[in-house]
Amino acid sequence: MRVETRKVFEQGLVAGVLGHIVVALVFAVSNLLAGRPLLHTPALLGASLFYGLTDPSQLEIQAAYVFAYNGTHLLLFMLLGLIGSWLTMIADRGWQLWYLATFFFLFMAFHIFGLIQLLAVPVRTSFPDATLWVAGLLSTAAMAAYFIRTHPRLRAQLAHWQEQ
Repeated sequence: MRVETRKVFEQGLVAGVLGHIVVALVFAVSNLLAGRPLLHTPALLGASLFYGLTDPSQLEIQAAYVFAYNGTHLLLFMLLGLIGSWLTMIADRGWQLWYLATFFFLFMAFHIFGLIQLLAVPVRTSFPDATLWVAGLLSTAAMAAYFIRTHPRLRAQLAHWQEQ
């Protein structure tokens, strides 16, 4: 495997795990602030998406629900991380490609958030949309910060852009 390809995979997987952790923390804090159990949201989404739960009041938090949702969520974030890493590698080749990479990442993220909201329709009233968007924005920011930190040429290009 080429060094560049290995770097894309390694950074993508790390970024994906980082994004997943940020989302999990946002929802854990949101659950605690709302007076719900820590794992309420992943259990609710797992029960809804994989076990057919349609009435959130009938939720019983079970490990199967939490693991089903978190496993899928982690895999999706790792895929997002790989795509983000690939786009960052492209942007690292030249400043003009930065805009293209950013556009495609935002386009993809917007559609994934929309898909999540569509899939969670039966239970969406159980957590505020704002929490979903805050979690998504914070995870995207964390992943972007990681990519910028691991790509010195991008940092230099951003610094140069800010000076102009």
